[in-house]
Amino acid sequence: MLQKTLKQNREKLTASFIKGKVPNFLDRNAQLIDDYFCDSFAESKAGLTIGIAKNPYAIIALGGYGRREQCIHSDVDFLVLFRDKIPEKVGELVREFVYPLWDVDLEIGYAVRTIEDCVKLSSKSLETLTALLDARFICGASDLFWEFEDLFIKTVIKPESEVIIKLIIDRNRKRHERFGDSTYLLEPNIKDGQGGLRDYHAMLWFAGIKKNFNRPRDLEYNGCISREEKVALQQSLNYIWNVRNRLHFITGRKCDQLYFEHQISLATMLKLKEKNGQRPVEIFLSTLHGKMENLKQYHLMQIDMLKLSRQVIIKQQENVVVFERILVTQSRKYNVLFEMHNTGFLGQFIPEFRKIENRIQYNQYHLYPVDLHSLRTVQVLKDFRNMNGGACNKLCSELYCGLKRRKLLLWAALLHDIGKADSDYDHSKTGAKIARVVLKRSGIEGTSLEDIVFLIENHLFLVKIATRRDLHDEDTIFFCAGKIKDATRLKMLFLLTIADSIATGPKAWNEWTAHLLHDLFSKVLDALKSGELSKRNALKNLGYKKNMICTCAKTPAEKKKLLAKVETMSIRYLLSTSSRDIQKHIRLYENLGSAEFVWEIDRKEGSGLRTVTICGKERSGFFSKAAGVFALNGIWIVEAQGNVWGNNIAFDIFRVKPPVDLLYEDKVWEKTKKDLNLALQDNTYLSVLHKSTDKVGMQRRTKPHSIEPYRINFDNHSSRFFTIIEVFSSNYNGLLFRITDVLDKCELDIRIAKISTKVDQVVNVFYVRSAVNGLKINKKDTIESIKKLEIVVEAKRVSQVIDMIVNTASTGKIGDGKI
Repeated sequence: MLQKTLKQNREKLTASFIKGKVPNFLDRNAQLIDDYFCDSFAESKAGLTIGIAKNPYAIIALGGYGRREQCIHSDVDFLVLFRDKIPEKVGELVREFVYPLWDVDLEIGYAVRTIEDCVKLSSKSLETLTALLDARFICGASDLFWEFEDLFIKTVIKPESEVIIKLIIDRNRKRHERFGDSTYLLEPNIKDGQGGLRDYHAMLWFAGIKKNFNRPRDLEYNGCISREEKVALQQSLNYIWNVRNRLHFITGRKCDQLYFEHQISLATMLKLKEKNGQRPVEIFLSTLHGKMENLKQYHLMQIDMLKLSRQVIIKQQENVVVFERILVTQSRKYNVLFEMHNTGFLGQFIPEFRKIENRIQYNQYHLYPVDLHSLRTVQVLKDFRNMNGGACNKLCSELYCGLKRRKLLLWAALLHDIGKADSDYDHSKTGAKIARVVLKRSGIEGTSLEDIVFLIENHLFLVKIATRRDLHDEDTIFFCAGKIKDATRLKMLFLLTIADSIATGPKAWNEWTAHLLHDLFSKVLDALKSGELSKRNALKNLGYKKNMICTCAKTPAEKKKLLAKVETMSIRYLLSTSSRDIQKHIRLYENLGSAEFVWEIDRKEGSGLRTVTICGKERSGFFSKAAGVFALNGIWIVEAQGNVWGNNIAFDIFRVKPPVDLLYEDKVWEKTKKDLNLALQDNTYLSVLHKSTDKVGMQRRTKPHSIEPYRINFDNHSSRFFTIIEVFSSNYNGLLFRITDVLDKCELDIRIAKISTKVDQVVNVFYVRSAVNGLKINKKDTIESIKKLEIVVEAKRVSQVIDMIVNTASTGKIGDGKI
């Protein structure tokens, strides 16, 4: 009967809480369990047998239950406490208490101990000690509880208080290392992560050990925090507890890790609405991270035993000269800029910075909120001073150390995402406008002001060009040089681009992106220094390269044959391909014979990429089939380039990520080669991939990691010879195959493909021309391509895009079109 009453009351209380009608849910939920224990104690048959007068005992709440922090699926930990000895029939007593609680699906933790047992165990086990610090009397012999409390404090807490505090601090440090800093993690642990509820519990334990109190309000009464800080702390705790309870509710279990799959549901439960361009889930995460940041700071203050008032710090205004000194100074031991942010001073000094504090970007690509990402970008730039190893690292170090006006670059790094306070889509332009106001107020003017604003407005420019455009195309390099205009600006923009990528997280920065940016930087710098990309020099280099290709010939006859092959190669192919690679391609071609194709896989030691060069007779759909076969075998393509010699021999060069299991890499490549042969012989062979990717697509729709709209851009202006097609969509294995299959059926010849991936989002860029006449595609071809691509990208608004194309095909721009 008691368990039925408890179950019904808890269900009613939980239902009311979910509707937002129970502000003090934790306390009331704990009280329901207290009532159960009191009623069970009064009705206990085993208790009568034991005899409370003869064997006095008490029921003591421990842990979170002891603190009256009883969430929906929190454990119920309790202690049956005896004075000197434990009677034989105590098992029956425990069963009377525990079994009914199990029947109502509560997780129970219990212990039966004497006072002496508790004291001894607490001196050996930190977990036991902290549980007893939260002990609360429920029912039974109350004098027994106070007797234990007195002995516990006198013999354990007071003599070893400093040691215990050190042990708790060390345990906290290890916990933070394991669960991470939840104030910025995309899937924070709201209990055990830094900034989680455990940090608050540690504050209570410190206070209990030092001053013998454990109620939250005592933190204020005893001067540990101010009245304002107490209110802010309580608001933070209430919000986190609210989230934790709702997380328990939607998962149906005790769950403290805020996984992606639950975040949108929680935002919906909290009835959040879109505001200032932020989606409800982003508002939810921003608020949560802000509350956890408050908790983190109070915890750190308590560790240092600091009675620190934020209001006092805010009043300590510093001038711009001192701030810029802080901005440019590198210190490995103490990061002043981070501490200025943590104490709230940075937001006071630059009010615009407050708007990006704890602002979450809801995807797996950005690991940190916007404010912390900005500070990390500054730190990464300053770390370039001592960066070693690798061509890109060495270049960054040389460029950073060679800058005469580093403060301009660091100002740009600090403010580069300031526009995300008002806009995510075009935050670069918005940020440039906001930064101009901040910089003018700080006394920065003239060319210095214009350089910083330029860096902020264009901080994504280089990475977009590097990952979406043909870097062997003169027009691309001329376009970049014309926009940047100045070598010093280019160096600063290059450094900012790399620091921004590194600070975003490991999924934004990789070996391939580094290679592309390095290549683009070198070419644009050469163009800026020389003033042009001289055709005369190009022709001179072409003649030199032809001679270098022929150096492998042993006889005049061999040289003549080689020159004959070279003459079949396009100028673009000769200029964009190294002499050594061309020699490899010639050897590969000589091994072709009557085979469908031959290939070579280049595996550089320590590289995270493979270069697959495929030689075969030119044929329609080859690129699509290769993409399909790679997808079938779990091999991801990051870039591809097609070349055709004048004798109809095609070379398709793919840069791919290796198979996941490197131990069986050779077997994977053997199977891939076999699959490609079968796909070339049988056009229906890859139909299985269509079916499997349909299923993957369905699975993908259920994962709310990122909610980005698709876009399809056609650009007929950026390249003199090709139409550039950009397809933005959610990513899944086989997407590239499906897109290229559509383009092949549209009779489009793919010459270059670049794939830029952001975890679950991808941009597929293709340089194409008509396979019929070799020209750029016209309006009619564009519309037909879009109609077929809609199926691949699962566009629901494709008719709007087609209307846009009909109206704008003559300009060659759709969406943001030309970068």
